[in-house]
Amino acid sequence: MQIKDGRVNAAVRSAPLQRVLEELAARSGVVFQVQSQDNPLVSITLQEVSLQEAIQRIASADDLIFYHGRDSSGQSAMQLVKVYPRADVPLQPSIRYIGSGVITKTGENSEENP
Repeated sequence: MQIKDGRVNAAVRSAPLQRVLEELAARSGVVFQVQSQDNPLVSITLQEVSLQEAIQRIASADDLIFYHGRDSSGQSAMQLVKVYPRADVPLQPSIRYIGSGVITKTGENSEENP
C-alpha cells in the first residue's frame, strides 16, 4: 500500500479488515474506530484513488462516518472514521481504535510483496 500526493495505490488479497486499516492508518494518520470482533477478509486493488474513496471501498461505503478537523497547517483533514459491521449482526460490546492520528509509515519503508 502506498499513499502519494493524497492518492492511494494498493493491492490487497484476502487480508483481515483490521490489518488493512492498520496499514492505512499508519500511512495516512487517520484513526479508525471498529468493532473488536468484526474482521472480514478484504481483497481489493486501488489505483490512484482519493483517501476517502479508498476507505469507502475497503470498509463498505454504507457503514462509515467520517470526522474532519484541522491539521497543523489549518487545512481541513480527515481525522477519524467510524466503521460499522458490514453484516446485520448484533453490536458487539467493545470497540477498537486503530491508528495514532499521525503518519508512522512512509513510502521509503514500505514492504513490497510479489
